[in-house]
Amino acid sequence: MSFEPGDFMRHLDDTDQKILQVLRVNGRESLKGIAAKTGLARSTIRYRLAKLEADRVITGYDVKINPGSEAGLSAFLFVRLTETPAHDVIKYLSGHPEVRGCFSLAGDPDLIVDVRVDNSEKLNALRDAIAVLPACAEIRTSIVLKQEI
Repeated sequence: MSFEPGDFMRHLDDTDQKILQVLRVNGRESLKGIAAKTGLARSTIRYRLAKLEADRVITGYDVKINPGSEAGLSAFLFVRLTETPAHDVIKYLSGHPEVRGCFSLAGDPDLIVDVRVDNSEKLNALRDAIAVLPACAEIRTSIVLKQEI
């Protein structure tokens, strides 16, 4: 199931924002922990989380892996397309476990692709595979030296 921007319009009040801020730091925080950090009752947290999930404000809970615990390279691929939208490119990227995220942008480049690979050879192979896609006009690569935040 996919959703388009604007499928829902939900105003996030201060209480919602407090809960979301705690979850941004630790998506696995317990109800008790969220309550302690926000000063809200656990029943309020439980109700608000259910509402945020039902309204598709929260669409999932992710695991954040410490970059230092993984071997390999992180990189960003900056892709300029010959045409947009390029659903075939997005579909192709979604089939690769090395791709951690893909972001459509307004302006140049059209896409930023966040990748994690074992080594530079695998990065180059992925990069070359994307570069020959018909909708790909140009691809530039930046290797991540250090994640600051």
